[in-house]
Amino acid sequence: MSTRNEVHINSALQLLQARKDALDRMNREPMRPHGKVLGKDLFTWFDFQIEDFVNTILSFPYPVHWIAKKDDALTVFSLSKQVIDKMETVALYDTPKFQLPSEIADKITNCVAAESLDDALTMMRAIKPGKSVILITGKSSDWEENKQNIEDFIEAFKK
Repeated sequence: MSTRNEVHINSALQLLQARKDALDRMNREPMRPHGKVLGKDLFTWFDFQIEDFVNTILSFPYPVHWIAKKDDALTVFSLSKQVIDKMETVALYDTPKFQLPSEIADKITNCVAAESLDDALTMMRAIKPGKSVILITGKSSDWEENKQNIEDFIEAFKK
């Protein structure tokens, strides 16, 4: 094997290791703060544990605008009815049709569905001003795909 091929392979292996290390760091940090965005505190949280998530939501002093995958929302709401009372908005970003049971949706001020995270983030601009929290959740496997959309949103609307 030529030295040039060895360098290319080593570079590719280093890149893969760097990505793995970044994902590992992200998984060790349960929730990441991003400061004020649209006048609200914005956090991202990938691969959350249900119990930690519920306790965190219940500890927030303000209402929550949650941008989530449908299955995550269904799981959390089925396990903790108290979390529903903290939600001002639920934006599902992996379904074109809002699919939460009416007994849950009726208790939440804003219920929206979007085909992509980018669409859900765009909808957040319509949320009325006031003290509240925006929380974006997902799986670490989605991070690579959605990272740029989240960073662009934060950059555009950070105060």
